[in-house]
Amino acid sequence: MSPGRHPGRLLRRAVRERRLPQFDHRQRRHADALLKATPPEQRTDYKPPQPEQPKGDPLEQIVKLEREMSQVQEKYKHAEENYGSELLNLVVAKGYLKKLMENEAVRSYVGRHAPEILEQFELVLNTVSMEEAIEQTERADGDEATARRPPLE
Repeated sequence: MSPGRHPGRLLRRAVRERRLPQFDHRQRRHADALLKATPPEQRTDYKPPQPEQPKGDPLEQIVKLEREMSQVQEKYKHAEENYGSELLNLVVAKGYLKKLMENEAVRSYVGRHAPEILEQFELVLNTVSMEEAIEQTERADGDEATARRPPLE
């Protein structure tokens, strides 16, 4: 290959002029592999996707977005106001359910007459809070690190 000829330019010219049959089989495979390995945004025939133009009146869209934002803010405020009391109710309910299931007579009765309810009760009792889950994960990670550590001699 002469010093002034760059293989990429040769390939582009050959593709442009449709002279691919002049390349031998290896060169064609190499060119095909290069083409497939090139990310689309780096290719000359790539056209970036155009952003979607909003349909309709922009003023209507702004009003719609403001309405949706106010609804989201109301839902957030409601959740924020009720989070504490709902969490307290859940903790109390879980504690009561735990007491009930510790009673063997109640557990066996529910197990005989409504095993699907017993299964759901056990799921609730085995559910842990976020803090407990983090503590359990940290403990498990600490135990694994201790187990992997070689014994001191």
